[in-house]
Amino acid sequence: MNGVSTRKVDRLVTQLDLAGMSKSAVSRRCAGLDEQVRIFRERPQRW
Repeated sequence: MNGVSTRKVDRLVTQLDLAGMSKSAVSRRCAGLDEQVRIFRERPQRW
């Protein structure tokens, strides 16, 4: 699965003036978002 790199997220966090978040915290956030995206993508389709 292709995701967003930790560096890109870290850059975004800095741009949003949320600097100071550790790389491990960024990784945890990304993992949580990846899980939410997976759930969304695997949801039953209603056509």
